[in-house]
Amino acid sequence: MMEKNNGGPAFPGVMTFQKIIEHNGVAHMAGDKELIYLPGMSLRDYFAAHVTEKEIAEIMYDHIIEGDILDLGPVNYSITRQQARYIHADAMLEARDGK
Repeated sequence: MMEKNNGGPAFPGVMTFQKIIEHNGVAHMAGDKELIYLPGMSLRDYFAAHVTEKEIAEIMYDHIIEGDILDLGPVNYSITRQQARYIHADAMLEARDGK
């Protein structure tokens, strides 16, 4: 199965940590600093989170007309909204990659 393009990290970063010890009631830094890489969310997740309600409605309407989404019962409604968000995110990534 081919893995979805997630666009890579949207907001990667690095944090520095250093151990703090207490000696005679005074805090002291101890040892070497430790760098931890934080990948952040994927660009696909970022795009999905920023889809407008109007865009979600348009995507859902288009897919209902095409017959891709048939069951809009109360349980499936939230799943359908999530699917619409990621349909939009995938289209954004494809446009970014020039496909």
